[in-house]
Amino acid sequence: MLVALLLLSACAQPRPAPAGSSGFPGPPRLVGYLPEYRLKSADPALLGKYYSDIILYSVDVTKSGGLDTGRLDKRGWKLAGRLREAGVQRIYACIGGGLRSKHFNAATNDRPSRARLVGELVSLCQTRGLDGVDFDWEFPSTAQQRRQYDALIRETAAAFAPHGLKLSAAVIGRQQLSPESIAALDCLHLMAYDGPGRHSTFDFAAGAVSGLLARGVPAQKLCLGVPFYARGVKRHGRALPYSHLAARNWLAPDEDQLGDMYYNGPGTLQRKTEYALKSGLGGIMVWEIGQDAPDCKLARVISRAMKSKPESGQP
Repeated sequence: MLVALLLLSACAQPRPAPAGSSGFPGPPRLVGYLPEYRLKSADPALLGKYYSDIILYSVDVTKSGGLDTGRLDKRGWKLAGRLREAGVQRIYACIGGGLRSKHFNAATNDRPSRARLVGELVSLCQTRGLDGVDFDWEFPSTAQQRRQYDALIRETAAAFAPHGLKLSAAVIGRQQLSPESIAALDCLHLMAYDGPGRHSTFDFAAGAVSGLLARGVPAQKLCLGVPFYARGVKRHGRALPYSHLAARNWLAPDEDQLGDMYYNGPGTLQRKTEYALKSGLGGIMVWEIGQDAPDCKLARVISRAMKSKPESGQP
């Protein structure tokens, strides 16, 4: 087992950031979440053509400040090495997630527990050859929990810096983070979906971006999140992957709704990508990779828009 871990770590070493760097300077990035239930069907060679960053979803936080990596232990770490060989530039582990955040409060409510968690995060990255982690606490609900989250972000960033590790966080438009946390994070992944009604319109996304920029988030640190799934307009609890809709129906590239199901088609994804570039954002984030149509149809649309449209830095 030890030999296997050493071999894996050797072939999947993170790329240290230059001294004094912050954020992700350079070309806009295409970031995709890859859940453990999609690992078996993931094609590293195909994903490497389009995604600059992949976030393996997910690792659980325990009550005592430890990490439970069981979801990813079977295939995730082996796949990470193959993804890097295929050209993916950075690979992270998501910590927490929707319906996976219940122990964040207990794990961060005092300094010793946070210190243990931060140490576990550094060890995870070093052992598994990761470039960093992505926090997804959904969601701190009290002022005290928000203070705990801010402390966790700052303390993790301080521990990551000597190792060149990156720290990002998945957020919603109205989420409250302190200026110190925003400064400590390398990237914020804006979950601009699951809104009311037509859940991820262009206007909803642009409004969420504008709100975060107005609260002091640097544009380069912000990635606009887009959905690769449809959600019911009236039956909001119903959701289907875009791939399911595309397999059963002809979907016009300039339309975003089929019956009650609202999604982002190629036209809207191109428009959102162009908006992100013109606004000087750091890129586009996708939830989630496995919901795409065959041959990464939607990711290909975003990638082409990134390459064909110049960045203006103006919204």
